[in-house]
Amino acid sequence: MRLTILHGLGLLTLAAGLHSGAQAQTETAGPVLACRLDVDAPAARPAPDLAPRGVRPAACARSEQTARFEVEYVGFPADARAAFQAAVDVWACRVVSPRPIRMLARWETLAATTLGSAGPYLLRNFDGAPRRDTWYPSALADAFAGRDLAPNDPDLTGSFNASFPSWHLDPTTPPPPDRYDLATVVLHEIGHGLGFIGALAVQNGLGYVGAPGRTRGPYAFDLWTETGGGPGGEGTPLLDAQAFPDGSAALS
Repeated sequence: MRLTILHGLGLLTLAAGLHSGAQAQTETAGPVLACRLDVDAPAARPAPDLAPRGVRPAACARSEQTARFEVEYVGFPADARAAFQAAVDVWACRVVSPRPIRMLARWETLAATTLGSAGPYLLRNFDGAPRRDTWYPSALADAFAGRDLAPNDPDLTGSFNASFPSWHLDPTTPPPPDRYDLATVVLHEIGHGLGFIGALAVQNGLGYVGAPGRTRGPYAFDLWTETGGGPGGEGTPLLDAQAFPDGSAALS
């Protein structure tokens, strides 16, 4: 299996608050392709993390969910949609947001070895942003702002391979060794769309806060990334411009 990271990894928990007063006009970008999952061959044996033998993370009753997802399904047959919705219901128990989280999901033909891909729209300098000139995933930005900042766009998008021959689609049973579990793949990709994504990139041996030619400036998760800490557990933030200047070998 290959995990193709196009914009890095990160984690954000959806929450409201931390208003910082009036901001400049909202800027938008995206959708950003955060991750694409590929396999070496369509019939290859799944890697252990994509074919769990035990119990998947548990969903919860709709009355206990702490976030409401609204998914627009395009092209999904009933069995693939059920697997996708099972993953959505797991995330709905693990993030908290006062705003609906809107996702556009496509079931379509992709490259033969691609399982799927996903990523968020990004916003910065919106009213309620905790930090200026920082890109926030749309779902998180809406939670901070208390309203839908981009009503004409979904918060995150994803595409999954309708022609892949080795899917396991039943979310109530573990996949056999020769199948890839769609619910688990969707769990992974939704995580990127919610905020497991960073802007830090390396090109020609130099590190950048946003790859040259792409969206520049940090993403919200980059605020939390740092070097490995010593015995005290404290590292150096990678956005420390003195220690790691943008466009430097040190940041790389």
